[in-house]
Formats: sequence, C-alpha cells, structure tokens
Amino acid sequence: MADLIADPFRAARLLLHLRQEGVTDARVLTAMETLDRSAFVDDADLAPLAFEDAFLPIPCGQVILRPAATGHLLQALALPDDRSAKVLLVGFGSGYMAALAANLSAQVYAIDRFSRLVEEGRARLERLGIGNVTLKQGDGQAGWPEAGPFDRIVLACSVPEVPEMLLD
Repeated sequence: MADLIADPFRAARLLLHLRQEGVTDARVLTAMETLDRSAFVDDADLAPLAFEDAFLPIPCGQVILRPAATGHLLQALALPDDRSAKVLLVGFGSGYMAALAANLSAQVYAIDRFSRLVEEGRARLERLGIGNVTLKQGDGQAGWPEAGPFDRIVLACSVPEVPEMLLD
C-alpha cells in the first residue's frame, strides 16, 4: 500500500516514543510503524527529521503534525476493527494523516483549502498506491455534504469552534 519504514531501528524508536506519549491503540501503532513519514516530506534536508516527534514544515505555510499528535487524533477516532468507517479529514496537508486513516478505515474524504496541497497530495497518494482517499480543494468548515454522512470527522486544522455544518 505505501512505503515501509526502511530502518527498523528508527521505526522501533518511534513506536517506543509513541507508547510513552500515550498512543496505545495497536492498529494505530502498526499503521504508524509501517508508513514512512518521510514519504510526505518534500524537502530532502528535512527527511531525517521524519522519525522525530517534531512538526515539519510543508508548502503553503502549513505543517505535518508531530507523530504523537497524529497518533492521539487517530486513536481518539476509535475506528472499528473491521475497517468499515467512512472518515472526513478537514486539513489534508501533506496527506500523512489521511494515509494512516486510509489504513484504518474503508474510505477517507479529505479537504484542504490549498489547491497546491491537494494536487501534490493526490499525486503522492497515487504514487504510494493508496486508493481509498478522495480529495477535494475547498473550505473544510463547510464539510462535504454530498459525500456524508461520515462515521468520524477529524479536524487537523485550527478553528475557534466546531462548525455546525460539520456536526449536521
């Protein structure tokens, strides 16, 4: 499905850190262990930091969340074991969280306001062989009514309060 982490020692160190940070869901940990975060980093100089629990800059002034934050968000979704969930992700960014969620659910719908991130992300997911993510450029606060309802919604963006449209 996607690039595996080539260095098992880095993967093990990342998993240990995630567990210490309270990420305990075995399925989330397995997804994070097997998906190489560096595949979502465009700057080769930053690729070695993909295995650290650090924010990483991406185009459009955005960042890839820390792995621990990503793990906590995915764990909080409490996705069913049978991978049947339909997930809406608001704030696609680099596509790392969408790719992880795709490993844990039936279908992921992801929105980002930046067309560059959507275009680059679509190409990246295709290159990685991840086919159960549908992307759209737009205002994620408006949701994706024509694709809903969703079993889970995750906001990987900053909002002063959860928009009513998403709850509807």
